[in-house]
Amino acid sequence: MADDLYWGVFIRLYPHQLPNWSGSGGLWAECPDIINGTAPLDTATLLKNYPNPPTAVPPPTPFLLNQPNYVYVTAENCKDEAINARVWMFWAAQSTCLYPSTWQSAGITVDGHAINYQPLSLQAAPEWTDHSKKPKMSPPAVTTTPFVVTPTGSAQDSYSLITIVENEPSNPPKAPLPPTFNSVSDLARWVSDNGNVGWLNMSLTDGGLTRQVD
Repeated sequence: MADDLYWGVFIRLYPHQLPNWSGSGGLWAECPDIINGTAPLDTATLLKNYPNPPTAVPPPTPFLLNQPNYVYVTAENCKDEAINARVWMFWAAQSTCLYPSTWQSAGITVDGHAINYQPLSLQAAPEWTDHSKKPKMSPPAVTTTPFVVTPTGSAQDSYSLITIVENEPSNPPKAPLPPTFNSVSDLARWVSDNGNVGWLNMSLTDGGLTRQVD
């Protein structure tokens, strides 16, 4: 394997993005692998529609303050070995998003437990030896148990969802947060340069939050 390529669980910046092949496209804050709904979703449908945005969640999907939201993460493996990963979920106010110490796990549960992480197992990808051809990925995987996210805050702010995947889960679990960013450009570069990170901006509309349209 080439040392300068990314090998692990891959979270996309946009639909049809391929690791070690596609560019960032400038869409660092529109992750299609973070999928939310106001009720539990059919994970089989999410996988069936991958890599396209899921038809089970017609955009825009409401994401509400002070109410439970059901959030799923889809991913693929670009390594030719199976991976038992750990998926983390955070929510953040965009006014303080440059400070990862402020990214919130409060109000996040998994299967009724007050935690913001869960395991995700992914099959091995086919070996990719000819780098002049597009890489082939593993079958997609999804967090079958939703992250139930009940964010609190002010309707005057905007919010983001962040997922970070640990390819080699820490023991005991420790949130893999990055250091403080100096600018939004630095934050965007970190998201774009790390294949195991997804970021989804949300904006207020009709009393709730939905996928942000720039």
